[in-house]
Order: sequence, then C-alpha cells, then structure tokens
Amino acid sequence: MKKSLLTLLVPAILGGGGFAGWWTAADRGLIPGKPNSPRAENFKTAVDNHLAQGARNFHSQPCVSVPVNPGAQGGGFKDTRFDHTPVGFFVSPDLRNDPGGSIKNRLAFLEKQGLLQSAMNTGGGTEFTMTWRGFAASNDNGCFHVASAEREAKVIGFEKKRTENGIDIYEVTASSPPKSIEAWAQTPEFKDLFPQQSGLLRQLNPDPLIYELARGETGFTVISERGQPTRSPASEQAAITAKLVGKLTADRVKAAAQSWIARNSEHVANNRLCLQLPGAHEVDQITPDPRVTPPTAAATDLSFDIYNLVNRELREGDPRQRSHAFLRRLESLGIARSELLNFPEFKGAPAQGGVRFVLPRSFTERFAGGPRGCYVLGTLQVEEVIRFAPFSVGQPNPPFTARLTLTPVDEDAKRIIAAFGHYSRVAEVGAVLTGTLNYKDGELQVGHAQLRLPAFHPDVSGLRLPVIQTGLSRPTGAVTGGTRGFINVPNAQSGSLANTAVHAIGVYEGRLSGGLRREAGSHPEGTVNVTLHPGRDPAMLYLVAYEPVHWQVQVRPGAILTRVITSGYHTQRVTVQGAAGVPVVNTQYRGEHSDPFNGAQRVTGVKPVSAQHQYSGSAFEVGR
Repeated sequence: MKKSLLTLLVPAILGGGGFAGWWTAADRGLIPGKPNSPRAENFKTAVDNHLAQGARNFHSQPCVSVPVNPGAQGGGFKDTRFDHTPVGFFVSPDLRNDPGGSIKNRLAFLEKQGLLQSAMNTGGGTEFTMTWRGFAASNDNGCFHVASAEREAKVIGFEKKRTENGIDIYEVTASSPPKSIEAWAQTPEFKDLFPQQSGLLRQLNPDPLIYELARGETGFTVISERGQPTRSPASEQAAITAKLVGKLTADRVKAAAQSWIARNSEHVANNRLCLQLPGAHEVDQITPDPRVTPPTAAATDLSFDIYNLVNRELREGDPRQRSHAFLRRLESLGIARSELLNFPEFKGAPAQGGVRFVLPRSFTERFAGGPRGCYVLGTLQVEEVIRFAPFSVGQPNPPFTARLTLTPVDEDAKRIIAAFGHYSRVAEVGAVLTGTLNYKDGELQVGHAQLRLPAFHPDVSGLRLPVIQTGLSRPTGAVTGGTRGFINVPNAQSGSLANTAVHAIGVYEGRLSGGLRREAGSHPEGTVNVTLHPGRDPAMLYLVAYEPVHWQVQVRPGAILTRVITSGYHTQRVTVQGAAGVPVVNTQYRGEHSDPFNGAQRVTGVKPVSAQHQYSGSAFEVGR
C-alpha cells in the first residue's frame, strides 16, 4: 500500500508544481537528485567519507598470523635476531616443535600465495623464509593481510531523529566490511588451516553500527558513532595537499627517499651500515667511550672491559654476553686483541677476574669517518619501494616502506660483513627503510624515516667468561700496577677445610634431552655435566639449582674430590665417575642458584676459589 501511494504521489507532485514539485520530492528523498536528500546513497557517501578518515594502511588491515615461536621452531639466521622481515624471518618446523604438522601446512599455504618461500635443509627438513612480497602484504608483527584497510558502508536503515537549531539529524544504521578480501582468504583450505578467530571474523563481517548524521546544504556529515562524537572533519588543507601531490607512484616515492638519504648522510648514519661497537650499558667499562667522544686521527686504543662478577646472573641474551661474542669475533679477524684481568673486584663487587678487548688505534683511525659510535662498513641505497599509501584527507602523511641495497666501502669492510651473519643478511637480502611522506616547498619529501637493521644475536649457549683462580700463571699482556694485581683469594680457613678448594656452580635448570620441553607446572629433570681437573688442593663441589637436575661429575686422573654438596628447590641427583666413595650431602635451599658464591660460603664457611653461573647450564669445567 505504501509503495502504490508513493507511485501515485510522485507524478502528482511533479505535475502539479513543476520545478517546485520536483524540488520538494528530491528534498524529501522521494526521488534522487539532491546530495543532501535523505536517501540511502547519500548516507552511504557520508559514512564512506567518515570511514576513509579513519583508515590506516599496513597496520590496521585485517590479517592472520602463524603462531611461530622462533625459539621453539628453530627460527633465525646465524647471528641474526628473528623478526618478521625478509632479513630475519626463518622458520624450520619439525616433528619436535610441530608434531602435528599444522605450522608447516600453514606456512606451505602462504608459500603458494607468494608470501613465503621454502628450501630443504641438510637434514631433510623444510626451511621457510619471507619474500619481499610477503613483507609488503604483512604488518611488522608477521600478520598477513587478508583484506584491505579501506571499508565501504552498507546502509541498512535510517530515520530522522530530531532537529537542532534548524539542522536535521538522522540516525543511520550501516555495516562497514572491507572493500576487498583476498581470494585465497575465502577458500575452504584457508578456513581449514586458519581457524578464524572472533576478532578477524568481526573485522571481515563487522556488526552494524548506528551513526548520527547532520544534514547540510551540500550533503551529510557524520557527527557521532556508537553514540560518541566523531573527530573534527579533516582540514581543508589536507584535501588541498592531496590534490597538489597528484598521482603518487613508486618511482616518485623512491626519488624522495633517495633524496632524504643524500641530505642526511653528512650528519647521521641513516644511509650507512655501521659496525656498532658495544656501548657503556653493554660492557662494564669503555676507555674512552666512542659514543661520547668520537675517535679522531689522534685517538688512542679503545678498550672494553667485561668482569666475571660473582653476584652477576648472566641470563641468555645478556648484553655483556653479546658484547663478549662480538668482540671475540673481531679478535678472530685479527682486528681486536684480548687480555685477562686478574682483579678480585670491580667497583666494590667481588669478581673472579675479567677480560679486556682492545681495538688498536690503527683500527679506530681507519673507521673514524662515521657518526658517533658508528664505524662505517658500507653505504645503503634505495633499490625499490615495497609499499606506500596514497595521500588522502584521512591520511595527510602516508607511510611507505623501501628495500635498500648495501655497497661495502672496501675489501676490509667486506671481510667484516662476511664474518657477521646479521651483516651478511643485509648484503644478501637488503635492509628495510620505513617512513612517512609529506608535500613541502612544491615537492614530495620524506618527513620521518627509520632504517631497520637486524640486531646481532649470537649463540651464547657455550660462552664462558674466564675464571681467574689461585695458582694460575700470570697471562701474557695482563695489566698490572695499582690495584690491578693478581688475585690471591684464600681458599681455606681454619678447620677441616683448611686444605680444600671449594668450587661453586649454580643454574636455574639443566639441559633437557629427548625432545622434552619445560612447561608451566612441569618439572622434568635436566642434566649438567661437571668436569673436575687436577688442582693444587683437594676439591669440594657446591652444586645448586632451582629445577630438578642430575649432576654428572667426571673426576679427571690426578684430581681429588672430597665431597659434593647440593641444594635445590626440587630434587638434586649426583653421579660421580672417576672417584669412589665420594660423599654427597644435601643442604637447605635458599634461592642461591643465581648466587652460588655466597651460597657456598654460607654452607662451608669458606670463600670459594671459583664460582660459575648460567641460567640454563649444560657443562662446566672446574680447576682448568
């Protein structure tokens, strides 16, 4: 009935009033023709404009991720910290870390879409790496986009709610799904491999929202969403800028990025691959600190000291461990030299010596042309623009991402790059440059940018700081003078331990075997091997751990082991080989797995000759 009445009414209005009749019908939304008439297409235009202001590329797009734990899935290239870029993404699922094969199947599916690529390793397993196409189609956290960031309004219903100060306010109900969804994300295989989470489903099929729109002379404007006032409409300047920029292309963005690098290269390290030496927070002492005083032609040798502090708990990934590995690598190249430091303390803290690495003046002069703390290895140039967003009213400073190539400065730099896996990745794959664009002084420019280089992430599981013990000969080149003398820690006091050397070892956990994994509420027994070498005095071992540990002690010929003392929150077990009848005593645990020196002194009343600690221990040498 309503439709037939409308059919009769419109011709009557048009016939009876001519232009006035048409205007009235259009104004009321009975027929199309006016952009501010209450019609679904006009409301859609207004909501679309509102949605465009809130759209953000790269990071806000609906996406799906693969549950990859780089530690558990064997991720990471040599010396390179795992990240979700083509430089650092490396996953090798196997039966141990992916028993059901679900992760491998998901990675293989993404490979079909060109987002990843695979290769066989020497053990017959499959290794997955990320392509630059995959990087362009993902955010910085490895979530692969399944739909566009732009959304399109679908008007479901509307009605006039009120009039305020002569302005009509309409309530519009509309949904806003993405404008486009990847075809592969709509296949049955995708739905089987990626059980869609509620969050992703809501993004792809969002619930309808209620908007309030104000009617103006030339159209409608969204003034509230979900009952909350919206942001002020985008400025006219942003719209003008979008028009002035014109059509944005990858070549234009590349030229702007290259220009930015050229302008900044004299002052900062943005276009340079730097040999970033350890900073003050990554070692115990630097003389002089290159980040404070840049090396010059008159520079002296640079020295880096790392002390084996008794009370220090060196967890895996500690910056001092990385610095130790980094400087050892330079020493293997003949660039640095090292010497043992026979100091009983450092800044009042008890120590078992330490190690000093020295970079000679010839090296500091050779690389003195870079910014502070940067020894230049090569220059970086923009090779291609991976992705960029266009200028729009809602995005006046759109983001971009580019791939850079590396050119070593000389043959010496090539040698250093080849020796460090994270630098080699940059040489092989390229580096990532991210930034934003603006339009200034009549040209396209880069506003802010950041060079993303992989972090040095060496394997430090077998790394040990040297332990200086009584009876060692003075190392060649050791520093002497002042308080820098040879350690002479008394290894016994009066009583039954007068001629016994106490050695302390502490771990949080031992190494697990057979594919076991430690999980919440689970406490499988780990293994720690301890080798006792011959020493001047008979030895006593103090072994402490939090988790259950089987301590396997091997006594070398000539070594004398008088007793083993254990302590642990969970059960500790000891097996001694190479000596018979060695008593094993268990003592009360007081959380001293991270402080074995004081733990041993508390139990025995004697200062230990040596103390070693690791978070996850597997093998220790004592008396060598």
